[in-house]
Amino acid sequence: MEIDQALLDSLPLPQRLKLCKQLRHEQVRRYNERQKEEAQRGGVQRKRKENKKGTQVNFHGSARLWDATARFDDREVMKLLQDGFPPNLTNAKGGTLLHQCAQDDNVSVAEVLIARGASVNARDVDLWTPLHIAAACDNPDMVQLLLQSGADAAVLDIDGNFPSDHAPESSEAALMLARHLDRLGIDSNKLKEIRLQAPRRMASDVKELLAQGQGQVGLASNNGVTLLHIASANGYREVVKLLLDSTVDVNAQDSDGWTALHVAAKYCQIKIVGMLLKKKANPHLVNNEDQKPSDIGGTEKIVDMLKKAEQDSGAKMEVEIQNGGEDGDSEITFLRVNSRTMTPRHVPLSKQEELQEGQRRVAKSPAPGQDEDEDEEEDVYENLNLARIQEELIDEKVRLPTVSSTDDLASLPEVTERSILTHLQDRYRGNQIYTYVGDILIALNPFKELPYFTRWVSKQYHKGSDQTPHDQTPLSPHVFAVADKAYKALLRENSSQCCIISGESGAGKTETCKFLIQHLLNVAESDERDLNYKIQQVNPLLESFGNAQTVMNDNSSRFGKFLELKFSYDGIVQGAKITEYLLEKSRVVSQGVKERNFHIFYLMFAGLSPDEYRKYGLESPHRHR
Repeated sequence: MEIDQALLDSLPLPQRLKLCKQLRHEQVRRYNERQKEEAQRGGVQRKRKENKKGTQVNFHGSARLWDATARFDDREVMKLLQDGFPPNLTNAKGGTLLHQCAQDDNVSVAEVLIARGASVNARDVDLWTPLHIAAACDNPDMVQLLLQSGADAAVLDIDGNFPSDHAPESSEAALMLARHLDRLGIDSNKLKEIRLQAPRRMASDVKELLAQGQGQVGLASNNGVTLLHIASANGYREVVKLLLDSTVDVNAQDSDGWTALHVAAKYCQIKIVGMLLKKKANPHLVNNEDQKPSDIGGTEKIVDMLKKAEQDSGAKMEVEIQNGGEDGDSEITFLRVNSRTMTPRHVPLSKQEELQEGQRRVAKSPAPGQDEDEDEEEDVYENLNLARIQEELIDEKVRLPTVSSTDDLASLPEVTERSILTHLQDRYRGNQIYTYVGDILIALNPFKELPYFTRWVSKQYHKGSDQTPHDQTPLSPHVFAVADKAYKALLRENSSQCCIISGESGAGKTETCKFLIQHLLNVAESDERDLNYKIQQVNPLLESFGNAQTVMNDNSSRFGKFLELKFSYDGIVQGAKITEYLLEKSRVVSQGVKERNFHIFYLMFAGLSPDEYRKYGLESPHRHR
């Protein structure tokens, strides 16, 4: 039995698996026939060991049911269900067989399960229904089947998200869910009311407890979780206000050492963070993993707020809360927080990347009638997730540091170590972090955001180098100027250029390299729209495997890096190559005091399930190397 590979690839996944299974059975049958023929001809056979104990391997029906579902074997599933095994089996995470079908886009088995009474609204430990998973994986056939079977499209998961919130924008699953909600008469206002039911219900319960006595609201669960923890995680401002106005301990820690401030920072509740800090929440408290709230902040603004509170501890803290107004939950701004990421199991990683690139190209393509020149210059800065880069749209109101006589220390009448340090210190106080010493650029780490790295600033340094000395406007020292000088020399001399970045740990070498590459990619105008994005996204991968927390720097590079950009003869970037060397391998087995291993181990640790924690005998990360 043979089949053309092209025809096999064109079949839907369930049919393809069934056909492959039939092919495999045919191969096994032929193999057995050949073995019998060899035995009849007197072929050599190994003597089989006698099963003295009479042992037999038998799997429980529930395990066989899970396996049959994973193999798309609807006949085996139907047989096991007829034998009396329940269709609502759950795993350690509370997921049912229908949850697995929703992730695998296994419509045939899902139909069998639903016909046998499987619950379409079953919820796992994260309160995800099969419809949440089908929407997140963009499986429209599963979405349609679940909706036709009575699945609730207006149910919230643990993060307060509806199934439609997980569906990719403009996907078939998203459109299907939107049409279904319209037919039910559920608009955005009704969805908001559903979201507000939980905070209002909790506020009512807290008021009843306060009426019974303030001691009731301070009680904790067996794990040390208090009502303040729960309200802070979910952003229930009215509840938090009620609790803070009572006698609750704002610094109460659960069994993992997390305070309400930890929880609010983790789940991006910036207004709750401000409310807690106003009530003297301690930003220095650490959890069992030696993490302060600022170490786990979900957004950069929250981290900055917490670090400012750490510096201002002991003095009166002035905490600014954006979008001021009443603390009522009716004014709540819903921020998407996902406790987990769901991807289809049957889609390979390469295919996922192709789909993502296609979506980005469609999103960036000009609309009908729109001038393509408007989108000619791609904004790299909006695509990159780079630390300490101002991503806000800043126009020509940005003021660069003024040109001064100390821009080049080589021009000083007396060049000594003392004079250099004095001038660098004076410039640093004025946010002038760049200084020339001849052809060398000294860059000081500002440890804060500066508005000197926007696209407009990059244009000024590129435009300034094209002007004649008579028309040229003098500009202060900048890494963009060094990058532009190297780019112009590349075109003028038609030879490779090299920039060396060196310094102590925490001096900002990695960020300086990123800024330099940004400017080159911005002015080189790559023909491939996503090339800039691809080059810059290599950095997070390298940093995961090569960066670690040290005493001086929470994200210290523990390796050397040689990055090579390849240009065409007309100055268009064609690609990039990164070579790493001198990796600090000893960090894998031993680290210094208050230092950590490479980031990748903690990222992997955070992705483990509770079952895997128990299986591998793991505890918290700080208890392991």
